[in-house]
This record gives sequence, structure tokens and C-alpha cells, in this order.
Amino acid sequence: MRRSDRLTGVVMKAFGESLPPTQFTNEDVARWHGRRDADWIHEKIGNRFRNTLFDFRSNQLCTDLDEDDLAYEASQRALKTGALSIEDIDAILFATISPTHNVFPDSACTLHRRLDAPPNTAAITLTTGCAGTLNAMMLASSMVQCGQARNVLVCSTSAMSAYIRPDLKDAMWLYGSIFGDGASAIVVGSDTSAEGSHKETRGFSSFFTGANPDKDVAEMRFGGTKRPLHSGNVVEALAGFVNFNFRAVPGNLKTGFTQLYGQSGTRDEKEHEQPDWVLFNMSNARVQEEWLREQRIGADRSYFNQERVGNCGAASLGLVLGEFVEERKPAPGQLALLLSVGTGLQYAGVFYRF
Repeated sequence: MRRSDRLTGVVMKAFGESLPPTQFTNEDVARWHGRRDADWIHEKIGNRFRNTLFDFRSNQLCTDLDEDDLAYEASQRALKTGALSIEDIDAILFATISPTHNVFPDSACTLHRRLDAPPNTAAITLTTGCAGTLNAMMLASSMVQCGQARNVLVCSTSAMSAYIRPDLKDAMWLYGSIFGDGASAIVVGSDTSAEGSHKETRGFSSFFTGANPDKDVAEMRFGGTKRPLHSGNVVEALAGFVNFNFRAVPGNLKTGFTQLYGQSGTRDEKEHEQPDWVLFNMSNARVQEEWLREQRIGADRSYFNQERVGNCGAASLGLVLGEFVEERKPAPGQLALLLSVGTGLQYAGVFYRF
């Protein structure tokens, strides 16, 4: 699916993030699982650190913090950064595949309550992984452009470590190696700075989305009517609760990014304009670095934070964008191509002009 090349004048107004307070090194994770040396994690995936709800030193899950707490803190920070109140927000979009508090009321409604949002503020949860931030921003952009909302709070979270079971560490050691936990929040709204002027319009344009479920490599089972949970099958069901074919991830990433890059035509509303930046969610830094080289895109035109925070799933791109804007300070008028590939198998891409 492709949107018009016309710039919308819908912008990212503010960013917020939140990570669990405890950081774990590759050495911590390697000692925990005892399967591979610590150097292997950095060499093959790109992680050195990750902040998680699961404590790899004490071999138990943190019980006084969950994904909803991270989402609330990230959202509060985004509102404060943007000098906004919750009354300025007309919709909350929440992207996750790892709810740790309730299945229902769902994550968006829980965040709505904790932020004390007005009753007429919409709350919608998107069950989606690494492409979640872009999927949610696409919906937010549409809501703002058509006048349904002034500002939309896009919150994306990941707490994959909450599903680690110590007694199954032999089967789940890669989860600890790859994933970090965290939350990102982005306020998406109309660009009021250009009203009444002839400034070049900032914001989103040319969303590209698609899916190839037959090629997906991940599955998280909730039971359902086909596999109802009962006292006689709990152990069996939990043993196969989360399944990843990690060997297929590199091929999926490269295929997905290449498809999006080709579909975008590396152009925005100006014919043949090359993006100044190519940014994506952190899935496997080594594979993504290799893809950049294959596409002859210089590493200086991208931004990586996986070494410090790991793969943060749906929150990853939001964390990248917030840090990128803060550290690189892209110049007005510069063009970025944002790309995401995630579970589903979902693809998402968009141009964004700063």
C-alpha cells in the first residue's frame, strides 16, 4: 500500500523514552545461559548492553516494574518535552507484542487511565512488533491530516525479557542475548510553525507498507479456542509459548529492507531526490550494517543504538528517532527514509522531512 507523495505537514513534535533501571552486559547474559561466550553476542548481533525486566544476575523477573510502567514514563517525558498536557492529545496509539500487565483492558486503555486522559481521547492498541512505530505513525498521520486529531500520542513498547523462563534457558538463551526492554513515545501532530508562511512543508510523506505472513519467523501463542489452556496442558503450552526461527531473521531483514528501499524509489516529492538519512529499527546491527554496504549507503548516513540497548522490538525505531534527533540534530529541510521490518511479517517505510 502506498500513500500520496504529497507532504502532509504532519510532524513529530516530541519524544520520550524509558528503559528498565538495571543494565546487563553480554558477560552477565553469557554467565546466565552458559551457551556461548560473551564476545559472540557482539560479533554476531551487535549488542553489548541491554536493560531488561528479567534480572540475569539473580535469575528472576523483576516484579515491581512492568511494560505499562515504562510506557507511562516515556509518555510523560514526551508530553513534558513538547510542553503539552494530556488534554492536548486526541488519541493514544499503543504498539506492542509483549503486554506484561493485562491482555484486557488493553495496553492503550491502561495508559489512557494512568495519564488521566479525557473520556473523548481515543485509545487503540496495535498488536505489532518491530514495524509497530511506523504502523502507528502512519495511522496517526492520517488522523491528523483528515482533522480527526490535533495531536496523537504514539507509544511503542517491548518487554520480551518478561517471557523468559529460567527453567527453559537452554531453549531461550537467544532471547536474553538479543532483546532489550524499553518504551518510546512520540507526539505526532500538525505543523503549526508553517501556518501563514511559505516555508517548505516538514513532515511525513509516501508511506510504504506491506506484509508477507508466509515468511514470518516468530510466533507467540495465547491459547485461543484452538489451544485452550487448562490444568493439564499448562507446562506444555508455556514451553512452546514463544517461538523464533532466528536463523531466518537475516534473510528476512535484507529482503524486507531491499523491498522497501526499491519501492520507495529513493525519492520524495522531488523527483530523484536522495535521502540524507536512512534510519531503521534495530533488529540485528551486523545484518543491517551489511545491508547498508550492499546498498552503498554510508554508515554516516544512518544511526545505530543497538550496542547500548539491544533489540527493543516495537520500541526500537522510536528510541532510534529520539536519540538521533537529540544527538545528530538534522538540519531543517533534510530528508530521512525510515524503514522497519518486523513480525507479521510486516514491512513499513516512510519519508520524513525535518
